[in-house]
Amino acid sequence: MIRNLIYLTAIADERLKKQRHLIGISPAATHKIFNLSQVLSKTFDRVIIISLARGQLQNTADYFSAKACKLNRVKIIYASGFDLIFFNHLIASISTAYLLSKILSRLNTQHTALIIYNRFWHYLPALLVARYYQINCHLDLEDGLLIKHLSLIKKIIYILQKKCFELLCNQSILLASNQLISQLSTPSYYICYGVALRKRQPSIDLQKTPIICLLTGSLMADTGVLLLIETIKLLDQYYPNLSSQFKFIITGQSDQSTEFALVKAGSEINAELFSYLGFLSDKDYHQLCLQADIHLCLKRSDSMIGLTTFPSKVIEIASYGHVLISTALTEVMHLFSEKGAYYLFEETAENLLNILLTIYHNPDIAIQKAWLGQQRVLDYCHPQKINYIFQQLVNKYD
Repeated sequence: MIRNLIYLTAIADERLKKQRHLIGISPAATHKIFNLSQVLSKTFDRVIIISLARGQLQNTADYFSAKACKLNRVKIIYASGFDLIFFNHLIASISTAYLLSKILSRLNTQHTALIIYNRFWHYLPALLVARYYQINCHLDLEDGLLIKHLSLIKKIIYILQKKCFELLCNQSILLASNQLISQLSTPSYYICYGVALRKRQPSIDLQKTPIICLLTGSLMADTGVLLLIETIKLLDQYYPNLSSQFKFIITGQSDQSTEFALVKAGSEINAELFSYLGFLSDKDYHQLCLQADIHLCLKRSDSMIGLTTFPSKVIEIASYGHVLISTALTEVMHLFSEKGAYYLFEETAENLLNILLTIYHNPDIAIQKAWLGQQRVLDYCHPQKINYIFQQLVNKYD
């Protein structure tokens, strides 16, 4: 029976991000791992997170030693880092392997399992350490790739990397969605969307205008930023009498071209209708979500990111009781059902605007959808179910 769980990830909390000048680390992924670890710590004797703590580089040439902290009963250890291209990857990889070796030397390895978050090559030295100590290794696959879209060199690298993980991490696998099944060479897998806990009940109060609509997370064309900007302009142009009833807020990490589009939109659209807040702290994001009514998940269903990744932010959206408007992503529709959210079957600004107007004119129906969507997510992602999935995952071959 497995009693000790070690999670290898690449996440970082806010304090570490500030200390190491890290950007580009997904808050949704960080929240998912932290929430999972808190739930699992009530079932397993020990839950330890070892993180590469690797984000986009600032190239300051600063060295950061490994750091340990605790989140309730969960121990978190961040690997050493060096803020310089190439060296950052190498040092984080070696440090992670060393930290894992130190931990395993003190544990009963017969009762210990290792879970690897995605197929990052940085984990390969750590996987060799795990092989030496003869512990079971499980892959937690969150993101996939469409190999046909890769160049020849990237295809070769991907195939070699995948083969290495299949050799060194060959136990049952955890998947973020059913869409990733095609990325596997084994029939043994479990689906885990994450943990959901109700933070707020669904509500839309038309007495308190405006209705607050959020688009958050990774901001790029494939996640619907340009689609939303076009929709806001249509609303302002064709329904000026209703534009005061809505407030659109975009927040998250954007690439250079999207940043330019957002700043340009901010100068063109009435500030009372639209604002771009950039990247928010966890505290500010939480306060914003408590005030919001509608949350948008606009990943293009035909894009690489739409076909190979599950938008884990929809779990948080349901937790806050927001009305969800999503593109017709298969996994989201399966989780929320057709009655638990609004879907863009045609990914156009006109269609999105029609849905927003429908919600405005029929708030009671929108709230019913949010209630149903929230309840389905709470059922699928209940802590008891998550504990059961992980027990099955790590104990299947015992």
